[in-house]
Amino acid sequence: MRSRTRTGCWTCRLRHVKCDAASPTCEECSTRHVICHGYGQRPPWMDGGVKQKEETQRIKAAVKKNFKQLRRQQVRAAQTRSLETANERPATADGPLTQAKADEESTTLQKEAGAIAPHFPLLDDPLSVDFPFSDDLATFLGPVPDSEDSTRKHFAPSYEESELLMYYLDRIFPMQYTHYSNRKWGRGWLFWLLNKNGPLYKAALSLAALHKHSLMCAVNEDLRHNDVLLEYHTSALRGLQDFIGQPQGYAVFKDDEDFIEVIACGSALISFEVFRGGKGDWQPHLQATTAIMKTMDLSRLAFHASGRIESFVSSSARERRGIDAALSFHAPVLLWMDLLACASTGNVPFLPYETWLQMEGFDMTKIMGCQNWVMKAIGDLAVLEERKVSLKGQTEDALLDWIGRARKIGDELEAGMEGLDLRDEANNPASHVTRIFATAALVQLYATRASLALSEPAEGQRSVARVIGEIRRMPRATLSIRQLTWPICVVGSMAAPHQQAFFEDLVSEVLVESDASFGNCRTVNEIIRQCWDHRNLHPGQHWDWRRAMADMGICALLI
Repeated sequence: MRSRTRTGCWTCRLRHVKCDAASPTCEECSTRHVICHGYGQRPPWMDGGVKQKEETQRIKAAVKKNFKQLRRQQVRAAQTRSLETANERPATADGPLTQAKADEESTTLQKEAGAIAPHFPLLDDPLSVDFPFSDDLATFLGPVPDSEDSTRKHFAPSYEESELLMYYLDRIFPMQYTHYSNRKWGRGWLFWLLNKNGPLYKAALSLAALHKHSLMCAVNEDLRHNDVLLEYHTSALRGLQDFIGQPQGYAVFKDDEDFIEVIACGSALISFEVFRGGKGDWQPHLQATTAIMKTMDLSRLAFHASGRIESFVSSSARERRGIDAALSFHAPVLLWMDLLACASTGNVPFLPYETWLQMEGFDMTKIMGCQNWVMKAIGDLAVLEERKVSLKGQTEDALLDWIGRARKIGDELEAGMEGLDLRDEANNPASHVTRIFATAALVQLYATRASLALSEPAEGQRSVARVIGEIRRMPRATLSIRQLTWPICVVGSMAAPHQQAFFEDLVSEVLVESDASFGNCRTVNEIIRQCWDHRNLHPGQHWDWRRAMADMGICALLI
């Protein structure tokens, strides 16, 4: 196995791959037939501008040519192995799809996975929020050597990795999922998945390294580049690409363990982008992971969510429990991301949110604190927004139908909040989060109607005031502002001048913390202020968070 170096030739450093530092040319470059730019002073073309991009394209073209040749060889070898082992693999109903369903959908999903697999983003600098660099990861990195893949079988973490792993478990995971309770499933399933030394393991280490790096940057702003962080993040991307881009294609997902590890790693990579600002590089991860998740047979998903297992005596049953726990956790996580992304993208949810939210045991409160009925309303608002776009040129009946749908969503939100009051859940943290999201959804509904001149400014101010009241009532000891980026951004963007000071103070609570750069609160602050500034300059125009994002050239994931 090649040595792990913190430095290397300039070509490998540009590609963010390990370099054996061999002289005169390294093995990584010579085996892929690309120019090795050596180890001396920084090349003139590495200027972070046009010259660097041109050289990057030349290197990518050379790697791509070599990659295609190797890929054809791998496919031929895999086809040979498949013929030899086809009769040895028993059919099972325990995979993500039943065998019959898998046979029917295999061709379609192979095409879908093949289209998605290469598009996990590779960042030229994972700490540079303003430099998105998404491209063909498989081509740019090249195939994963067998020696690297075999490390999963001989896992011996270094002290540094062990320290980062515990840092992730103790600090980052609770920060990601504040509302998750250990009482039912514990965290053994998470440790079990991490110990597989797959892409999820590297993604978790990259999250821990990112948080540590943000703390160091708060003390010393010169600490911009972090080789350790870069190495783990690139390894996670490479490992995930290797998982879902294998020559056997869809067959890899017939194993629940591999399936859930891919889903968990995809979620972790989305979190990585959110924690570094969440301005846009999260979208390929979300699109790919939701596409894979959507292949899960609903009967299997319902079984996992319910957590019904009769016995945990045998080792296989205990392992089954780990899979159930992991999937019952990550399915709501992915739906949470999918639903809240709609406010930024303007798209409808990719996952079947109505069906999932009605399943027994599928509980969003254990992930992000908000009850299912509010999350359904947020999904319905995304559908309503999409239908609004198609109203142009439609008949008056179409507009009246749209208005009726909007009124129905508002009535359901109001009825749900009345139900919370009747159940007297005032001291329940989930009740507070639910009410904040519900009132914020009403503000989103107002903004959607206002864009068609169907609402008055006074209605918007009243809706914003309700959210302010709910946030003031929430117990700060148990709830954090970081958990409320979606309502704060949506509602803050629509705040009237006399309401804006509240949101300034609210966001500043996070921005003064030592790890203020960890997360998307700064991004939320920029979006809100963009709305306020443009509304002042153009008082007759409708400005909301999504228009501000478009003006800024970003698309923020508000989780």
